[in-house]
Amino acid sequence: MNPRIGASPRRPKGAEETLRVLNAFAVSLLQQNRLDDLLWSIAENVGTLLGFEDSVIYLATSNELRQYAAFGAKNPRARQILNPIVIPFGSGVVGRVAETREPQLIRDTSKCDYYVRDAFAGLSEISIPILYQDRTIAVIDAEASARDAYDEHDLELLTSFANLAAPRIASALEEEQRRSIEDELTRAKSDLEERVARRTAALASSVAELRNEVNERRRVESALANERQLLRLSLQSIGDGLFATNANDEIVLASDAALRLTGTTRSQAIGRSIGNVYRTRTASDDGTASGDDAAPPSVTRFAHSNATASRASTRILDSLGEERILDEVVSPIRNADGETIGVVVVFRDVTLERALERKAQKTQRLESLGVLAGGIAHDFNNVLAGILGRVNLAQMSGADEELRRALRDAEEGCITARSLTKELLAFAKGGAPVKNIESLRSLIVDSARFCLHGSSVNARLELDDDLYAVEMDAVQVGQALNNIILNAVQAMPEGGELVVQARNADNGTDASRGEVIVTITDSGPGIDERIADRIFDPYFSTKSAHSGLGLATSYWIIQRHGGQLRLGENSKRGTTFEIRLPAATSDTLAPPLPASRSRKSKPFRVLLMDDEDVVRETVAAMLERIGQTVEVASNGEEAIELFERAAASDMPFDAAFLDLTVRGGMGGLRTLERLRAIMPNFAAVVVSGYSDDPVLAKHREHGFDERLQKPFTLSQLRAVLGNLAHTGG
Repeated sequence: MNPRIGASPRRPKGAEETLRVLNAFAVSLLQQNRLDDLLWSIAENVGTLLGFEDSVIYLATSNELRQYAAFGAKNPRARQILNPIVIPFGSGVVGRVAETREPQLIRDTSKCDYYVRDAFAGLSEISIPILYQDRTIAVIDAEASARDAYDEHDLELLTSFANLAAPRIASALEEEQRRSIEDELTRAKSDLEERVARRTAALASSVAELRNEVNERRRVESALANERQLLRLSLQSIGDGLFATNANDEIVLASDAALRLTGTTRSQAIGRSIGNVYRTRTASDDGTASGDDAAPPSVTRFAHSNATASRASTRILDSLGEERILDEVVSPIRNADGETIGVVVVFRDVTLERALERKAQKTQRLESLGVLAGGIAHDFNNVLAGILGRVNLAQMSGADEELRRALRDAEEGCITARSLTKELLAFAKGGAPVKNIESLRSLIVDSARFCLHGSSVNARLELDDDLYAVEMDAVQVGQALNNIILNAVQAMPEGGELVVQARNADNGTDASRGEVIVTITDSGPGIDERIADRIFDPYFSTKSAHSGLGLATSYWIIQRHGGQLRLGENSKRGTTFEIRLPAATSDTLAPPLPASRSRKSKPFRVLLMDDEDVVRETVAAMLERIGQTVEVASNGEEAIELFERAAASDMPFDAAFLDLTVRGGMGGLRTLERLRAIMPNFAAVVVSGYSDDPVLAKHREHGFDERLQKPFTLSQLRAVLGNLAHTGG
């Protein structure tokens, strides 16, 4: 059923429903394999899941967009577009989105001078580019019959849809192109077979005539010698492997590439059975060898069938003993009577291509999981902020000892949950570390002491005394070290030895000081070679009681610090992990935060902005409980109005606590710019549920005096206020 014409979109409400809608859309993408089905499914799901009157998918070529699928008001019958709209890049709303690769939200099309009116004549429009590898491959466009039918939340949701759809559309496009190439190759092979058959018939006729004409025979023999030379040169030059056999499956022709891959000389191959030279193993769908020998190409495979060719994916040990993945095509050679008199085997080494495909697929999965993890952690931190703040307030109420113990347990539970969200945030795509120049040596010592507490493992720390300092987020890097050391301790349940080494490695240039190399080695049973390439995959664990996020999180933390984490070369027992981090340009450590004891003689008058009701109410109560005066706003517009009113009176605000991200409204950074224009001298604190924005990572560069990451305790709130008072904020 199409949505009601003229109605506003049915927006998902809250994080849970948003995740449900995104999950439903992601599941629908996985259910489609062909490009045509995928694009129609995307158009239909955009309309049905978001309640749009219509949605249209335009597919991009080199310089134009072509309407490919539609839903709702513009949806033709039988999923077929008879007269597709073609839009040049840069023309109209859709063309501009494709050219600039930036989404557009047109609240009133009558005020848009580049809006192109069509039969639907929408009054508002939303258009999102679908980007893959930094280029526009498609555009999702929707129009509505009412003005202001869409808002920023629709823009954000539709952008998420586009991000989810991009790799699937790119994959489907590649599949369409591959099928087209295969069809072209099949046609070319058929043409070649026809030409070979005609040539064979012509040669047979010539041979019969040459029996009576010696001179003609000499001419033909010379011509045949030239052709054999041409064939030999061709077989030497082509990059694909090729074997041709006779009716007895004996090799009669071989290309240089085929001989090189099989480690055979021409004299060893010619005349031998192809099964003794071309020994392959069957490959499964994921490209791994099954362990079974593949059936060798043979005449009998085609002798009693009308098949023209067979395709397979196989594996072979090359001349160096390394396993190579092959794409193989076996075709019969038939005479004029249709009898199979031999086979031609053409095979191509696709080892590198398959490895790159697997790496790209793995990266896409990790990026998708990272985006999801960051969103979940952000919303969870908002919930925890409300719970932890209320627990802190309850602890100040003078309750009896039993209730105080319960509140302490609740506070510890919140802090434990906060550590889980920090792990999710560290794993999330784009999580920006909050860096300072820190001592890596101290961090290693603290992590080892913490992780080995209560265990029977003996530790040996071999750390250079002059170990370079590192510009890092000490919480994140400490978490990575904890994950790796705990993993080592758990590998030695009966006890053992843990060796942690750290040394400087200069790069021999003046551009930087080099790097710090940390190795962590245990004496446990080691890691099975069959799973060694999966240990950094998210949710992969050999222990049933573990989440499988530890090593994956550590890997991404080190990557975001410009370093490397890899599995070292292991002996028969034990496992070694190697961490490489770039050294800081100097060893001057970051100064500690100012003490929070120096306070203003009077309380702060605070403006608090947060779009979550429970967070806004809880933080306001915490501020009031410690003697501050508070006024609250749910978005930037309300905050500006309150600030202007206070500035015009004799009671301006001393400080502003601004939430960085506000759904559907003005966030903290833009709000701060407007507030500074009204009154420049006040203290500003940026507040956020996650750290993937450079504003939180480098808050002072963006005009904020302090930062608070949700959830935070009452003591952390006091410390920030104390720092503001200490610095004269």
